[in-house]
Amino acid sequence: MHPKIRSIFLQTLFPVGLFSFFTNLLILVLPIYMLQIFDRVLSTRSTSTLITVTVIALVLVAINAALEFARDRFLMATGQHADRVLASELFDGVAEDFRRKRDPNSVQAFTDLDMIRQFLGGRVVPSMFDAPWSFLFLAVLFLIDERLGFLALGVILLMFAVGIYSEVVTKSPTINENKELKKARILMERSVRNFDALVSMGIVNNLKSRWMERHHEALHVGEEKNDANSRIQAVTHFIRYVGQILILGIAGYLAITDQISPGMLVAANILFIRTIGPFEGIISLWSMVVTFREALYRVNKMVLDADTTALSDFPAPLGRIDLENVSVVPPESKTPTVANVTLSINPGEIVGIHGPSGAGKSSLAKVIVGAWPPFRGTVRYDGFDITTWPAHFRGRYVGFLPQDVELFDGTVAENIARFDNSATIDEIIAAATAAGAHEMILKLPEGYNTPLGVYGMNLSGGQRQRVGLARALFRSPSIVVLDEPDSSLDASGIEALQRALTTNEDYRPTVILISHSTQVLKLAGRVITMKAGRVERDGSMKALIKPVQKSIAANTGGTGS
Repeated sequence: MHPKIRSIFLQTLFPVGLFSFFTNLLILVLPIYMLQIFDRVLSTRSTSTLITVTVIALVLVAINAALEFARDRFLMATGQHADRVLASELFDGVAEDFRRKRDPNSVQAFTDLDMIRQFLGGRVVPSMFDAPWSFLFLAVLFLIDERLGFLALGVILLMFAVGIYSEVVTKSPTINENKELKKARILMERSVRNFDALVSMGIVNNLKSRWMERHHEALHVGEEKNDANSRIQAVTHFIRYVGQILILGIAGYLAITDQISPGMLVAANILFIRTIGPFEGIISLWSMVVTFREALYRVNKMVLDADTTALSDFPAPLGRIDLENVSVVPPESKTPTVANVTLSINPGEIVGIHGPSGAGKSSLAKVIVGAWPPFRGTVRYDGFDITTWPAHFRGRYVGFLPQDVELFDGTVAENIARFDNSATIDEIIAAATAAGAHEMILKLPEGYNTPLGVYGMNLSGGQRQRVGLARALFRSPSIVVLDEPDSSLDASGIEALQRALTTNEDYRPTVILISHSTQVLKLAGRVITMKAGRVERDGSMKALIKPVQKSIAANTGGTGS
């Protein structure tokens, strides 16, 4: 278990155990009070004794209520503390897991963290801490009469048996229900994200049918779990009622035969209820225990995955890139898209990469910027393996414009600044100006403060491309990788791209341009041709211009772009 999670639970044990010790001792107030009423007050008819024991009982009950309130508040605070301690590392773990696997289920860990917080602040934990103290009440029952004690012990053993049965019959349906609900949720999220395409192609009803199938499957699995829980609840209540009737019956017999006093009869009933109460509570909420256990396992795994021995910081790279026998397998695939690529790019060099669709260009770009881990081989900046640097440090010096530009829910300025709160407006405008986006942004309804909405859908494709390019150039990164930067740019946009990469003498980043456009590739002094995941040619643009043009013409139907 991760040390932080272990620490949270260890810090919880002693205080909650101490609270439980006193609250369970004070539970004895009521049976003792009943004993005093029946065995002392009624026999002596003493009003002063009645008032005294009543006041004492009320004070002790008030103290007990205050302690239970404090315990509940402490547990809720513990849940909040767990969230604060784990949230940051959990985010890193989820991001790393998604980077490696591209599994949408990775984000389930955030729901798991909510589950852990709610579990710690709920009723299950107090019941677990109260359960050991039930044996104190059991001991008192044995003191009253051993037959009452053995009866209560038998009921507890039956409760244990029901608990084991509950574990067996609810664990699998609970886990399966969560899996099916996640599948349905992911399908809905992806459908909403691509809703325009779904509507235009008439796919909405088909996806609705698929979602309904998954949703109904989740409901079916949930019905199995609920049926099992209903059976367990019915059996638990039956055992409790039978036990209570037998306790009263046996205690009544003992009272009328003068083996115990009438006060002991009432006290025995109260003690029996308090003895089995925690076990009944745990069993009634056992499905929550199962869900919590699975959630804790996933959160623990994610937080452990977030641990890193990477350097805490590193100097800004000059821009040298070395790839050593790099092979790439996309996270959602088992088929390599890049095989054994070895090449070096010097600081300040502009390199173009082209090739037919499926040649592995975008895969290579994502490995170079660290978005994907290489399947084999090493990517180095200035001689250092990039996996030894945390992404948030490495990302300071890398600008990346992916083929499909993703903007996020926030303003234009926030997206350009990569949501860095320390960014100044001058830095943001400088990046937008370098990308040729400044004038375009000023024409938006609120300029740089224009909200983009989810996925940046308030902008056109060309506008998103310009903002994405500005984001890539923010704070003048040492390495810039642009994947099809001209895909949504008009002629003025391509001119702005050329100015950003070639006209500033004080800023010469290492640039990798992936494009099918001859106009864009002319910006490069060196061109790499890829085919079937391998480097086919590597040389100066001048030496390769003719074969490049022929290749581009062949791939684009002779248009040359």
